[in-house]
Amino acid sequence: PKSWTWLAPVGQQLTHGGNNAEAYFSKSGRQLIFQRQEDLAAGCDQEYIMNIDGSNQTNLTNNPGDDYDPAFSPSGKTIAFDTDRDGDYEIYKMKADGSGQTNLTNNAADDEYPAYSADGSRILFETERDLNSEVYKMKADGSQPTNLTNEPDDDYYPTWGGKSSSAVSLKARNTRAKVVAKGLLEPATVGNTVK
Repeated sequence: PKSWTWLAPVGQQLTHGGNNAEAYFSKSGRQLIFQRQEDLAAGCDQEYIMNIDGSNQTNLTNNPGDDYDPAFSPSGKTIAFDTDRDGDYEIYKMKADGSGQTNLTNNAADDEYPAYSADGSRILFETERDLNSEVYKMKADGSQPTNLTNEPDDDYYPTWGGKSSSAVSLKARNTRAKVVAKGLLEPATVGNTVK
């Protein structure tokens, strides 16, 4: 099969007006999802999608809360993001056209920074539900949330390693940050790294 690369001309401005940030490519490389705040004085950040050339910019999450940190599933059919529309940050999932928005985490603590596994079956996220920032994994439908880091130090910005069985997060310890790897087969226990 033929392979296609879709690139915007170097230096081409793709968005105009508002405050635009955090753009991420779809796996196909044909679309970008990004945050936009239309009204800089009073508006909320919303998730938008557009073609790689800047055309067809569409608001996916028109609601009164802020929406951040979008992540395409590997298939490109769904997008996970965090939002404060319910009073605290929760991980939501929606179809790539913005329909079917569903709260996956639904608890009183902040849940942020979703990241899909390579096969799309799981999502990593950062949460405050254990009174500090921890990295959790859950199934892509929001079931079976599991603490992976379970330590008194904060763990931030989870992402997947090269394989679905490993995760990487930024760890804060003694005011210094370092990158740590954790396996995802079992949760970590204090002082131990899961392999």
